[in-house]
Amino acid sequence: MMKLDPNTINELAEILSSFVEFEKERRSFLIAALGTDAPVLQHIDWSGSVATFTPHMLDQLANIGEEQAFYAVLEYMKLKVGLDQKERINKIIEQFHLYPFKEIKIALSDCSSDLEKLQQQSDYVLNNIRVDIGGFKLDRTDLIANARKKISEASLIEIVGSSGVGKSAILKTLVEYRGTVYLSSRTR
Repeated sequence: MMKLDPNTINELAEILSSFVEFEKERRSFLIAALGTDAPVLQHIDWSGSVATFTPHMLDQLANIGEEQAFYAVLEYMKLKVGLDQKERINKIIEQFHLYPFKEIKIALSDCSSDLEKLQQQSDYVLNNIRVDIGGFKLDRTDLIANARKKISEASLIEIVGSSGVGKSAILKTLVEYRGTVYLSSRTR
């Protein structure tokens, strides 16, 4: 069980605040850092202001998720911040002697061939999506703008609608704005 002092909590809360400011961003952030099946996720109260949520989340990570979950979140944070904040995070990693968990990160980095296969599958799915109907392109400017806004607010969005309304075409257009995306489809 880790013991976080108030200074560490305050320092991490300052760095984390922009990632967990809104309730809808919190779960996406932690799932991206820990995966969907991390037991600690079931112990976190996702509500409240960022000032109350962040210390609670850090406490849950340190006490229930233990060092591995705490380290995974710190490493994920380092991917999202600038150099000065990376240095602050590295000092916290040193302070808690979390280096043994670097082995996990190295093992994960050895999956480049799997990522390449995922990218090939994603390209295959995207190439088969048409954004026009008989050469005519529907004006989806408002839908695309709204979806792009939602993506900037949260790491994960869901595109829903009846069959044939253009969900896939919207997805393909969003990918053109976003860059590398991994996706799959049961039907393509």
